[in-house]
Amino acid sequence: MTANDGNGADDREWPDPSPGFDLRFDRRELAVRLACAGGVFFVLVLFSRDFLAEAIPLLWPPTDPITQWSMLVMLHAFGYVIVPLFLGSIIATVLLERVLE
Repeated sequence: MTANDGNGADDREWPDPSPGFDLRFDRRELAVRLACAGGVFFVLVLFSRDFLAEAIPLLWPPTDPITQWSMLVMLHAFGYVIVPLFLGSIIATVLLERVLE
């Protein structure tokens, strides 16, 4: 049970936050995250290789209208860079929390 002052507030003290960001990182954790992202990228490329074979010729050289071409490039960048990094990070978090620690 915690002490209460009658207004619903606890008498416990909270630690003071440290100023700024903590820029220290664990190299092992970063390596696991990058390895998982690489694995997700490999699986994504493996499953979409037929689509990639058709889409790569559309990416270079740029075609008119340039806005349509730039949208296609941005969608590929999102699909093949951001998504594997995001999913790989989630998989690495689960792996680090449940398996490696």
